[in-house]
Amino acid sequence: MALLFSVVPFDEKHLPLALELGLFFLKIILFVGFCYLFSYFAEPRLMKRLIKYEKMPDSMISILGVTLIIAGIAAFLHFSLAIGPFLQGLHLAETQELSE
Repeated sequence: MALLFSVVPFDEKHLPLALELGLFFLKIILFVGFCYLFSYFAEPRLMKRLIKYEKMPDSMISILGVTLIIAGIAAFLHFSLAIGPFLQGLHLAETQELSE
């Protein structure tokens, strides 16, 4: 669906199809790369600090805040608002600190 919306023109300025597809795949690669780097480098440190300083209900609010920030980044790149929290939720489901 995101590919379709990036190709279909919404305004008078039309870019060539190859350029539109190139920009779309570049944005996808950048966003998935950001989510990967965040989930394996920044997220473990963040979770340890959240669990250390906050009890469980309060840390869930902080996790929701991080998820909303990732959703905002996805919206900034003109993706669906659901794709950011989906990728974040996939990684949080594997996080060991939250299940303990």
